[in-house]
Amino acid sequence: GRGGEQSTQSGRLLLALAMLDALLHGALEAADAAQAKCMDRYPEAIGCIQDEFVSFDGTLTTVYEDEDFDTKLERAEVPLERPVPDQEYKRLRDERLRLREKLRQLREAQAEDAQRLQSLEDQRREVRS
Repeated sequence: GRGGEQSTQSGRLLLALAMLDALLHGALEAADAAQAKCMDRYPEAIGCIQDEFVSFDGTLTTVYEDEDFDTKLERAEVPLERPVPDQEYKRLRDERLRLREKLRQLREAQAEDAQRLQSLEDQRREVRS
């Protein structure tokens, strides 16, 4: 019946996941071994292992003026922000929504005022001519 089909599908899924996990684990080991072999053959590249400026394909990532791996390690870390309590978050969210609505209303009124001003300018021109 139906339960047997689901059990078979579940078993196949688990088998596929186990095979994928083993494949990825093997690929990671192969990459580590290849990297170790490269480091043995080219010891001058050892500094690149932890170099955040070199991406996985060997190209440079964004580098800022006068910044290298050592200066990056020495720079001051940005302090963590204090967490915002739920009540304060809800209050700020509500205030943001209120301000967005007010902004929408003001923009709408501005557009209406611009139309009214244009209409008055047109009437003024008619009166003067």
